Amino acid sequence: MSQETHWVEDGSEKVADQWHALHETCGLYDASSRSRLCLLGNDRASFLHGQVTQEIQKLDSGEGIYAALADLKGRFVSDLNVYCLPDEILLDFEPNHFDKVRERLETYIVSEDVCLVDPSEHYTMLSLQGPLSEKGLSHCFDLPAPPTRPGQFVSFTHSEIEGEIYVSCRPRCPGHGFDLFVPRPHHQHVWESLLQATESIQGMVVGEVAMEMVRIEAGIPRSGFELTNAILVQESGLEDQMISFHKGCYIGQEVISRIKSVGKLNRQLCRFRLAGKPDPTPDQPVALMAGDQACGWLTSLAVLPSPDTSILAMGYVQTSILNQSLPIHVSGADGSSLVADLDGSVNAYGP
Repeated sequence: MSQETHWVEDGSEKVADQWHALHETCGLYDASSRSRLCLLGNDRASFLHGQVTQEIQKLDSGEGIYAALADLKGRFVSDLNVYCLPDEILLDFEPNHFDKVRERLETYIVSEDVCLVDPSEHYTMLSLQGPLSEKGLSHCFDLPAPPTRPGQFVSFTHSEIEGEIYVSCRPRCPGHGFDLFVPRPHHQHVWESLLQATESIQGMVVGEVAMEMVRIEAGIPRSGFELTNAILVQESGLEDQMISFHKGCYIGQEVISRIKSVGKLNRQLCRFRLAGKPDPTPDQPVALMAGDQACGWLTSLAVLPSPDTSILAMGYVQTSILNQSLPIHVSGADGSSLVADLDGSVNAYGP
């Protein structure tokens, strides 16, 4: 436990409206701050295959997959959305992780024909999220068939846009969701077109706070909060969604495979519904307790603008406590003991 709990709370009407839009219609979000990295060269697929937890060499053009980039100890460096294009592989990952991911990959390039390129100079990123996001997308662009499986993507051209637009199926909240990679010179034009389409179905522009609320609500772990270098990949609860146990060697595989065969983890990431606001401790995470024993900590917490003001969170709990089904609680702001009920499993994508 090294960082304080990521606390998301905003009682403004503006954020409440955005939260409702993400649940009921759709929200348009500027995701240009996210990091992106392209792998070029004849050995790009075989090289990346030996670096991440998923099957890369089996991907066809137009397919994508969610993977972990681990260190030698089987701990997170970053999670990655991996997209296979005809002549390159695109990685999409968290803001502020660019240098860390690039340095980690460059460390293992020896004689391979691989080149790492930052595409942000040429492409920006927008995201359309919510149950009516597909309708908003179709109002804006005449797609032959939008991608329907998480990771799948399509590319298309537009008469008013020079270059291709890429649309990937990437739910980031409950319901549908799409990420769009847009040629930078046409960012504003595409933004305005998507905004018009979004508003035509009672959607709106949404910001980081509302997006974080629905992420935590959906139980989607995020690098920097749930997924850090202190965490083993399998402790995240995403084993089935980001690890292939049928591929060849990759960095961190020895530890990850040993955990799989032994079947023992000291802690697990869980979702919680809290009975009230916990007592925030500056520079420290909110502690999870079983009786008078500390058994874990909260990584992210959201106070939702729902009618019942639900307080949802994610956090790591000792496996021994979970196996005993012991009640878990946190300390309330008034010194009371607040029940922390388990609230389902985590997801790589919105449910």
